[in-house]
Amino acid sequence: MFVRNTSFARFKPEDYPILSALVESLDYPIGNHDRKRLEVIQTVLKSWTANYGVHGKIFDGVNHTPDTSFVAHYEMSALGEGELKEIAGFQISHTERLKIMKMPRHLKKMFIIDEGKKYHDTRGGEATIEELYAQMRKYSCQTIFTTQQIQQFMKSNIAKIILGQSKQFYLFAQNSKSEVFDLINNIEGIPNSAAEHILTYQTPENLSPKFSEFTFFQRDGVPAICGSGRLHTRKVKSWEEAHKPLPKAA
Repeated sequence: MFVRNTSFARFKPEDYPILSALVESLDYPIGNHDRKRLEVIQTVLKSWTANYGVHGKIFDGVNHTPDTSFVAHYEMSALGEGELKEIAGFQISHTERLKIMKMPRHLKKMFIIDEGKKYHDTRGGEATIEELYAQMRKYSCQTIFTTQQIQQFMKSNIAKIILGQSKQFYLFAQNSKSEVFDLINNIEGIPNSAAEHILTYQTPENLSPKFSEFTFFQRDGVPAICGSGRLHTRKVKSWEEAHKPLPKAA
């Protein structure tokens, strides 16, 4: 057993068994198995192998997108809708959660789910979001959920969890009065006057120079903080330039 454990501990990534090897092994099964059942299993698995499947290279073999950088960004919109997007979403969230849980707890982390309602609608998305809000805080990880579809978001099962667990809110311009007041009424502690301010905000394309107006609310503290702000954008040529402080207003 010592020899076995020592040998396997020195495997390189390309030495480990992969899905293609499993599919090929079904051609020569050990023991008495239903051949027709094995053929069905092979047919299903082949669509996810590197040699036969359209998307096999993503899931079969050595991971070709190692996540070792300071910031990990995954763009899932190019995958379209369907089974591939669901599997990719689960794999990404599972990988990133494990990475965060293994990192030193004193390090600050952030898990951002952009256009979160779409991710919520994928298989397993709701459970993942619930877990992020329930557990990631103890790993010094801040979970951020963004959405533009207030009506659909409020009807989802995760709305109460997110609105109840979140400590900070950034609320941008909205046109629907009923949706804004519905959202405000479900955020504990925020004044009703915040809804009136949100309805007066203009969208950036109607402003020159362009900027976004928003309401900021933080209830974690005594007293709570609520006010309006503006987010200005500027073109930069380098990382250092992007982090220079803005000039003070005259």
